[in-house]
Amino acid sequence: MLPLLVGRDGFPETPLKEDSSRGMLVVRGEPHLRDGIVVQRCLCGCSQRACGLESDVDVKFLNDPSNFETGDCVFRGPSFFPPYAEVVEAARAQGITDTAKYREAFARGRLPRCSPFDPSEYREWISWADFTGIPNYHSDAELYDGLIALDLHELALLPTPELRRFLLGLRSAPKPPTWGLRRTTSPPT
Repeated sequence: MLPLLVGRDGFPETPLKEDSSRGMLVVRGEPHLRDGIVVQRCLCGCSQRACGLESDVDVKFLNDPSNFETGDCVFRGPSFFPPYAEVVEAARAQGITDTAKYREAFARGRLPRCSPFDPSEYREWISWADFTGIPNYHSDAELYDGLIALDLHELALLPTPELRRFLLGLRSAPKPPTWGLRRTTSPPT
């Protein structure tokens, strides 16, 4: 069954002509009743990987100009996400274990169509351990958030953001050059 976009009250229930467009949507079907709502089948015209292909759209939604002011595709969001299990399976097959790897796979089109930018947008989301299938796995962000929740920062057991940036900067700081440092005298014997 296709997703259903429902409009707000106060807008006309006048169906649109087939092949007419509203924003990125193109009307491709005659009006029909679905769950007591007059809807028309619409296709997405933006052709972006993150949006749905088609949906039943309430004619009130189509007649509300505020739904199309931003120019963004309205076929995005939880009602268009693929099943959670499908995204989990794809992520596990690719060895995705954190947000950075997930977003890289999202950007490269390696996840199922309409996948969210962040898997935690799913209602079924529990943790990275659940998502990856790795027992007792926690992403760096989950660990840091857990430490903050324990109020360890008040006990001075967590570095301040400035100290954390400094310490992380030390890891990536280049080593000083060794060229030009010659011994001009021999060591004492």
